Amino acid sequence: AVLVLAVALLFGITGHIRQMRAQEDFAAKMSEVSVEFVRVHPNSKPVDLVLPANIEAVHQTTLFARATGYIARWLVDIGDGVTEGQLLAEIVAPDLDQELAQAQHQLQQAEANYEIARVTAVRWEQLWQKQVVSKEENDTDQAAYYAAEATVNADKANVERLVALETFKNVTAPFTGRITARLIDIGT
Repeated sequence: AVLVLAVALLFGITGHIRQMRAQEDFAAKMSEVSVEFVRVHPNSKPVDLVLPANIEAVHQTTLFARATGYIARWLVDIGDGVTEGQLLAEIVAPDLDQELAQAQHQLQQAEANYEIARVTAVRWEQLWQKQVVSKEENDTDQAAYYAAEATVNADKANVERLVALETFKNVTAPFTGRITARLIDIGT
């Protein structure tokens, strides 16, 4: 029984020693680094690489005219690159032009009325100081003078508003980019 036990123990120990040596050999083989070199030569025929993709704009806007009229000419088309402030289209606005001319004439008329009211107010003030006219008559002419001044200011503001609207007859690019759609034609 002792002999069988000694043989079994001897086989177990030798098997264990063989397994340890196999592991050491494997570790030694794995620790070796092998490097292969390949000479690179340029390809005489380039290869096009086509990949699927989507392109989206960072900024996108639809431009609307603030001046009422029709398109006289457009200067850019689909695919054109534009810079911020570049003229894209010109609008002809005869109604706006007529309204501006009328407002300018009203301003001239108001300025003429203002000058008459000013001169009259100065005269009536002098007459009231000399007590030739009543205070009520003087107050009436002074009020007419202030009203004429207010009318001039209102007409000036109206002319300035219409002049500002005239600038909207030129449609400009709000930022640098590319035209992707054009929904207008001459005469629109």
